[in-house]
Amino acid sequence: MNISIKTKTSINSHLDKIKNDTFQEVDIKLLLIDIREHIREETLLRELADFIAHPSRTRGIFNKKLKNIEALGELETKQIFPKISSGEITDEEEVNE
Repeated sequence: MNISIKTKTSINSHLDKIKNDTFQEVDIKLLLIDIREHIREETLLRELADFIAHPSRTRGIFNKKLKNIEALGELETKQIFPKISSGEITDEEEVNE
């Protein structure tokens, strides 16, 4: 695994900011982008780094999770909330059934 001097310097700079509690959101993003090609594939850290580098991705663990959350929101909006409003569902046990 060969890391260029420029990348090493950038990684060390971001890590120093984190250690000194002087970092900003952009430092975390840039650190993830710097290290992502040196992280094993199929790990959550690699997936997060890929997601930060390419936020409009259409594949991967985070994309699947977001789609699941979106589907759950649609289920609640279309099926559960109307039943609560109409009085068909009155407590949490009925929602879980």
